[in-house]
Amino acid sequence: MKSAARLLLIVTLMVSIGAHWGVLQVVAWAQMIKSYTAEKGLVQGIEETFNGEHPCKMCHKIAESKKHTDEQTPLPQDRIDLMSKWLSLPSGYIVTAVVPCDLIPGKMPGEVQLGASQWETSPPTPPPRCGV
Repeated sequence: MKSAARLLLIVTLMVSIGAHWGVLQVVAWAQMIKSYTAEKGLVQGIEETFNGEHPCKMCHKIAESKKHTDEQTPLPQDRIDLMSKWLSLPSGYIVTAVVPCDLIPGKMPGEVQLGASQWETSPPTPPPRCGV
């Protein structure tokens, strides 16, 4: 059961990041190499597979589907409003992240300083040791 759940998770993650297009393209190239080398020999078959001038039907479908996926339009405003209603957020609500400046060593609360210099503070000086 665990292996099936892991496989489902892996497939879901691959599809969500678009890795399935690469997997399908590799399958298409493998089929092209198989058919082209049977007809014209190994060197000529590999050359025709990867030169871009002889795409197969599967390559055309992959390119068309990728183009359609890349050209998807953003959500319409009515769907955004509906999602905001479901989440009980007011329309146009913006979520921002706040970094508390009082967590930065050597800085006072409310003191904002951007850049790498905010982390360049010297360590505290240890107290002198007595009786050493």
